[in-house]
Amino acid sequence: MTFELITEGRQAFELRPTAALVAYAQLLAISSGEIERLVERELLANPALEHPEPPPPRPPGWLAGPAPCEPADEPGLLAQLARDARASLPAEDHPALDFLLGSIDDRGFLTVEPEAVAGAVGVAVQRVRVVHALVRELGPLGFASRGVRECLDAQLDHVDAAPQLVALARRLVASSLADLAAGRYGVLARRLGVDRARVVAARDLIRSRLRPYPVFDAPLRGGHEPPRVPEIVVELHPDNPGELVVELTEERRFALRVSPAYDELRGSLDGQERTRAAAQATSARAFVRRLQERWSTIRRVVEHTVAYQRAFVLTGPAALRPLTRAAVADALGIHESTVSRAVAGRSVLLPCGRVVELKDFFRASLSTQEALRELIARETHPLSDDELAAALNTGGHRVARRTVAKYRGLLAIPPSGRR
Repeated sequence: MTFELITEGRQAFELRPTAALVAYAQLLAISSGEIERLVERELLANPALEHPEPPPPRPPGWLAGPAPCEPADEPGLLAQLARDARASLPAEDHPALDFLLGSIDDRGFLTVEPEAVAGAVGVAVQRVRVVHALVRELGPLGFASRGVRECLDAQLDHVDAAPQLVALARRLVASSLADLAAGRYGVLARRLGVDRARVVAARDLIRSRLRPYPVFDAPLRGGHEPPRVPEIVVELHPDNPGELVVELTEERRFALRVSPAYDELRGSLDGQERTRAAAQATSARAFVRRLQERWSTIRRVVEHTVAYQRAFVLTGPAALRPLTRAAVADALGIHESTVSRAVAGRSVLLPCGRVVELKDFFRASLSTQEALRELIARETHPLSDDELAAALNTGGHRVARRTVAKYRGLLAIPPSGRR
């Protein structure tokens, strides 16, 4: 990212951000929901873009975390689905339910066939299909589908629009998504025997009313509120429990690449088609690069913040250390406004299963009295005033023992011999 140096006739100099820097700042500031919609639009508009192979599915209930060290704010989507489905299923169906939920990838798709589930847990295929149908009924529209087409088709069952338009949209979803994304509306109109305007109307219906993935912030059916989905997950490293690992759920869900097949196809084109394909590939690479810059910045900010607030992550709010966005910016060599954009509106799933706001990691310096109160609240054995003074000085509060005694009195805290 660069700045342009603007000179004027009066020999004044002015720094103005470039268009690229403005675009970067805007992309960094928007929410995950807005990123999802942006990715959806780009996928539909640019055939050069595609999702890479999905990562391995998470184990059942991964959003709920392990056994919590404190009560979790609310269950994760998979945990909530498991709870609701178990209430409607006999006990012998529970292994199939667990296997199915463990085979849901981060986009909400089912990655196994019913026959594989039946063989793995030793039940009849028909029982697996019953469990699968219940999971789809309880989850967001399109949840536990086996691909984009099945997901979109499931959503079309619930779209309130003219039946003829819905039927045309269903035909496009079933066989023509690639042509639709490439904008070949005339070709589609001739193939399906309808007017081009009807194809465009069906395209608009698909773009505005459907989602290619049944993502986790879609509402559950049956009256439940949508689960709170964290943008950031902090986990204990499986091989080194003392190490904290940061993961961006957005990066797993919305990762894109330029299709290798599309690059190969460009070589067989000529004239205007080749020029158009080259422009699409260039645009796709630029969009992927901007997404990666966003994720890289958020990751750097979060990793530094989590490392600094390690005790808070592992033990709770009592261990929160004073930290400002300016301090993080200074440590990373970036602007404070960049840190603010990376932090704003994001939530974090802690290893104990609790979801907190990323902004909760930041706290201005405590007053000496507040710091003293927290030290005493966390003590494992009564600390003398000398020990408290030493601990406060280590934390940046320059006080003498007699000052500690004075503040204790003001806070109505007895001396160590009576605590």
